[in-house]
Amino acid sequence: MTISVQPSATASDESPGVTFYLQGTCLCDVSPTSQEALGLADGYLDSSGTIHGIGYPAGLLFAADAVIGTAKVDSTLATVPDGAAVTLAGLSQGAIVLNYVKLAQSLRDSFGGRREDNLQFVTFGDPQNTTGGITTKNRALQLFAPNVPRASAYPTTEIVREYDGFSDWPDKPTRLAVLNAVMGIGFVHTDYGSAANPATPGTLKTIRTNAAGGTTTHYVVPTARLPLTQPLRAAGLNTSLIDALLRPQIDRAYVRRPEVAPRDPAPRPSITALASKALRRANPAAAKHEEGKEKAPKPQRGFGFRKSRRGGESRR
Repeated sequence: MTISVQPSATASDESPGVTFYLQGTCLCDVSPTSQEALGLADGYLDSSGTIHGIGYPAGLLFAADAVIGTAKVDSTLATVPDGAAVTLAGLSQGAIVLNYVKLAQSLRDSFGGRREDNLQFVTFGDPQNTTGGITTKNRALQLFAPNVPRASAYPTTEIVREYDGFSDWPDKPTRLAVLNAVMGIGFVHTDYGSAANPATPGTLKTIRTNAAGGTTTHYVVPTARLPLTQPLRAAGLNTSLIDALLRPQIDRAYVRRPEVAPRDPAPRPSITALASKALRRANPAAAKHEEGKEKAPKPQRGFGFRKSRRGGESRR
């Protein structure tokens, strides 16, 4: 397994191909447009070939909808000319459908079926991703959309946004982290446009190779501000200080985090510094006397050795 901070990423090789895109939950059965797909992750699919949408009943019956969607994808793939490079892309619930497509294709391969050598998968905000998917971390939710983990030889790219409660659920479900993730479902998961670009500085990239030889490249794109404090920002308040206090506590609930720079605001003055400042304003003479006492040399103790004082800042 390789972990690094990745400055850029590409969706596919330069060879021409075709992409089929499945949208997220919309309580509808319509085919998404190519423009919708091109808007994902700031045009991440732009180099993956001609884009076509595949419609499926993207409702609340996730498992049943996934079965129907899988059948539609399979019938569409049957029309693709041999040798063409194919990218299957899915957003949110569309990613769940593609997980079933990958499973079905892998089962066919294991029983002697023809393997699609030029097939790859790209998912955005996948609730079932093995790194941070909400159904992966909360097995009770698999009653709605069962995870069927099986090693697949097909390369897969997973793009998730930090604090997206559906695809970036905390490893340690502390109350603060869970509340932030739940807020992220409403404020982060709903935006996989330019904010989800894996070329964003500080993006965390993880590459895993499974037993079947397939690679899964997982991107966690940093989210600059906490979804937990978004209602305060919507009310016109500056949440920089609150975010700086809460973010380290939330991040401790995760094994690994992407980098956000700059993350911390200017350091806060201490209580002592604030009290001293108030004293100087109220009584300049007394404040001057206190400063003189602080500057007076203190007698040294010990065996003639002086301890050096070192200061510095540390970060997680």
